[in-house]
Amino acid sequence: MNLPRDPWRRATAGPEPTAWLRDEYDCSAVRPERGREGFSVVELLVVVVLLLVITTLLWSPRAGSRETSRQAACRSQLERIGIAMQLYANEHSGAFPRTNLARVSAEALCLLVPRYISDVNAFSCPGKPRPLKGGQPLAGQTLSYAYYMGLNGVEPARAILTDEQINSNAKSAGQWLFSPDGKPPANNHGPSGGNLLFTDGHVEKSPAKAVVPLDLGPGVVLLNP
Repeated sequence: MNLPRDPWRRATAGPEPTAWLRDEYDCSAVRPERGREGFSVVELLVVVVLLLVITTLLWSPRAGSRETSRQAACRSQLERIGIAMQLYANEHSGAFPRTNLARVSAEALCLLVPRYISDVNAFSCPGKPRPLKGGQPLAGQTLSYAYYMGLNGVEPARAILTDEQINSNAKSAGQWLFSPDGKPPANNHGPSGGNLLFTDGHVEKSPAKAVVPLDLGPGVVLLNP
């Protein structure tokens, strides 16, 4: 005997799900594999070039800013040394530190430590730091600065302490004073020149070529680090 179909079930039953709907919820359904997506070599090269350009644009001003900060810190340190030298001169009839047979700047400037200046790191330029050690004789260490030994505080103001120079000779205006290409020697601040401390205590920035004559004169010698 054939029973009549349930009319209610037929009315509420929806249509058969389509193929894509069955696949969506059926983990066993086999889907067509899509083509592999990725970057081509040319696209990767373009991205690398763009990153390099962006990095250069971002870091170049910062590098210049860092060097400016280092030069400012160097000037501050030279001013500190200048105060110590003035104190020394006040107690030595206006004469600045001087020792016989000194060959490098540390062998004369060691007379400032520790009575007139206790922090030996003041003799290490921030542009090219030197590993100076406190508690050890300064004369046996390598400083960052060149010293014009033989000057006194009663003469007209002239340079007495500078960043390391390319040689120990007198310099005329327009001659190389510091490294022309940022390579050693005399590259405390790369190719940006350096700083000069004068006998009256003020500090000036100088390009790599001397702006004013830097003579030696009788009894004056330039002691490089």
